[in-house]
Order: sequence, then structure tokens, then C-alpha cells
Amino acid sequence: MTRRMFSREFKQEAVELVTKRGVNAAQASRDLGIHATVLRRWVLPRLMAPQLSPEMAS
Repeated sequence: MTRRMFSREFKQEAVELVTKRGVNAAQASRDLGIHATVLRRWVLPRLMAPQLSPEMAS
């Protein structure tokens, strides 16, 4: 069995389902056909990383 590769865009859209649209990871993973653990690994760094505010970016 080979490992599936996912594009950066696919991962980003999957993470946004959970972080911005409020879909829980289990449901989103079923809808996308991926394992919930995989999706959670993509979501966790996004939740843990501090977001730069526009004022701090300049």
C-alpha cells in the first residue's frame, strides 16, 4: 500500500473546513475520504501557531 499525497491546496481547504466553517474534524474527514487523525495533524499546527495581526506584520 502506498502513501497518499495531498496538495497544499487540499490540505488548506480541509483545515479551513474545521477552523473557519466549524465542521468537526471527524465529519470533515469522512466527507473528504481521509482519516480523522490525518486531518487533526493538519489542523493542530494552525490552531497552535500565533496569528500575526496586520499591525504586527508591517
